[in-house]
Amino acid sequence: MSLTYSLPHNFLVDGNVSSDHLGDVPEGFIAGFNVPELRAGGSIGNTGFGKQNRFGFNVAYRWQDKINYQGDFANGIVPAYQTVDAQVSYKFFNPKVLLKIGATNLLNQYYRNGFGNPAIGGLYYVSVGYNVF
Repeated sequence: MSLTYSLPHNFLVDGNVSSDHLGDVPEGFIAGFNVPELRAGGSIGNTGFGKQNRFGFNVAYRWQDKINYQGDFANGIVPAYQTVDAQVSYKFFNPKVLLKIGATNLLNQYYRNGFGNPAIGGLYYVSVGYNVF
């Protein structure tokens, strides 16, 4: 389930929650159904504010429940985790360029999304886009 709400002055608020559950699995059967039972997230952003609506931003929060991981290589619990993503942007009108600075997993809290997988940390970026139209 997801809900996005548009607010005045180009603000957007978003929230979502999803669930997966596998029932009636015979005893001893390895289903390999490696998904969390519950996931949730939310964000707030603005597509244009300030002088001539040139600035923008988005902040997103994601949470995922633990996973009882079952696989051919290994079995075990993948702990629950949460992350915060953030981005700011600036639109140049001449030339038509969009500059973005942001981060995925802004707080650099290492987590794993599968049993035996390497830990995932923060990713920080600068992006420059050019609109040809």
